[in-house]
This record gives sequence, C-alpha cells and structure tokens, in this order.
Amino acid sequence: MSISSREAIEVPSKKGQQPVRAWTSPDNGEFVVVRMGIKAKKIEDGGAKNASGSVVFFPAQIRLVVKKTDAADNPLVGAATVKYPVGFLKNKTLIKQSLNEIITPDAGVLIKGAYWLDVAFDVPQGYRPVLLEFKQNAVADLTSYEVVKSTPEVERALDNWGQKEESP
Repeated sequence: MSISSREAIEVPSKKGQQPVRAWTSPDNGEFVVVRMGIKAKKIEDGGAKNASGSVVFFPAQIRLVVKKTDAADNPLVGAATVKYPVGFLKNKTLIKQSLNEIITPDAGVLIKGAYWLDVAFDVPQGYRPVLLEFKQNAVADLTSYEVVKSTPEVERALDNWGQKEESP
C-alpha cells in the first residue's frame, strides 16, 4: 500500500532527545541517522496498518528532504533535494538494504505504539534535513532539530524513554 495516515510517523521530541544525528561507520563513512516511529494503528486512526492489520513498507517509501545550510530564513521554502535510505542502523551496525526490499516489522517490537527505526541517509556536506516523509502523505518536520554527533549519551536518551508494549 502506498499511503498511510498523515500522522503515521513521528520522531522523538522529549527534552534532551536528538533524533537527527551524524553517525560514522568505520566501513562506510559518515551518515545522517534519523530515529523515526511508524505508528501501528489503522490508517483511519492515524497509523500505517493496511487492511490485513500489518505495517508493510519498503525503504524507498522513506525520504529525507534536505536543503543547503545557507538557505534562507524559512527552511521550507525554495529548492531541496530528496535522499533515500542507504540502510538502517541496528546494534551500532549499518545494515544496507535495497530500496525495493519489503519490510514487515514484527509486532513484538512495538514501543509506545510504534515501530522505531534508525534510518541512515547519505547527506552531502553543507546540507541539513528539513522533512522526513513516509509513503505518499506522512511528513515529520525536522527544522527544529540540528544534526548532532552520535554519542553514547545521545543514543541513551533516545533508547531509554519507552517500555516495550504488547501488540495492539
């Protein structure tokens, strides 16, 4: 399915959380990693579950809109570039995935009602993320976040905020 609810994605936003960070892979170079949650609700309830009750997507349905850092005051006006994921960060390792590989997250990995992913993008120097898009119509505004260097403290703040939930 190529659509979801407009509210189907979120990024952590509690005080001290930095969902947009620079991460360096010893084998693959530097990436921008964005922590995103895909809500495990029906589309009509604000989520991304399809008619059979599953969240199904492929990496090409996740896009990062980036703009030059010297862009005008309003980061959402003017020309931008779209970046597609190169993979996902899992256990401090970049797992590269094909853009058309179908992903069906296991219902047992829900945290606070969402499937959480660390999505890695190859963002050129001099560009900053402004929007995260999912499927055709879900968008998260990233303009209030700066890209910070990934540190154990930054990762801990992202990881220690929710408890594992049962499948809805």
